This record gives sequence, C-alpha cells and structure tokens, in this order.
Amino acid sequence: MPRFKNESPPGATSWAYHGEDGGLYFYNASDNAPVNCSPPGMYGLGDTIGVAADFLQKKIFFTKNGERLMNYAFDKVGGRLHPVLGSADSARITANFGIDLNSKPFKWGLGNTLDFDADMPMPKLKRTKTNAL
Repeated sequence: MPRFKNESPPGATSWAYHGEDGGLYFYNASDNAPVNCSPPGMYGLGDTIGVAADFLQKKIFFTKNGERLMNYAFDKVGGRLHPVLGSADSARITANFGIDLNSKPFKWGLGNTLDFDADMPMPKLKRTKTNAL
C-alpha cells in the first residue's frame, strides 16, 4: 500500500472528486482510471456530495444534492478505504458517515437502505451551474 504525503491535497494520490475544478482524481498504481463518465462538474457552498462504494462490484460513484452523477467513476477499487475531506481555505463542513441513518439519513435515498449497486440504471441528468467554494 502506498504512503501518501500529508501536505498533498486529498485526491492527488487516491480516488476523489474535487469541487474547485469538478475533476476526478485517482492513484494509478493498479491502472485505476475514471471509467464511463465525463468530469461531473464543480460543486460549492450549499451542495451535498455523496460517495458510494460498491465493494462487490469494486466501483465508486458520486452523488450531488441527492442525485447520482454517473454510473460509476472508478472501477477496480479495493483495499481499505478512508474518507477524507479537504479544503484549501477555512470551511465549515458537516459530514455524515452513516452511523445513524434513522435520525440523519443520506440525501441520496438508496444509500439509506444500501439497496443499490454500481450497475443500476441511472436516470438522465440535468446539469446546473454551481458556484465553487
């Protein structure tokens, strides 16, 4: 397992979706790359971003404000995954790691039941312009 530098931004050497440029970033040691999706677009103040890991399919995808953004962003995902939030500026962030879904449900409804997989059909998306943080 590679060691990551503390001074590197999250995503530079991992699987990530960055808000400032809307890009997908990945660590390429085992030939992981964005698959079947274009960059999902920027996010910023007031947006809720979700990350879904399908460990059986070994895929990761992202949601924004309760809507799934792509079929999947990365495949061949495995090993121990650790959630990381990063900001170049000071920011107030609320995180929900699913510890109490009854009182704090995810915005993306299927995440609350875990009744999903990365191969599920996806509805057509409507893109909206969002101000970056």
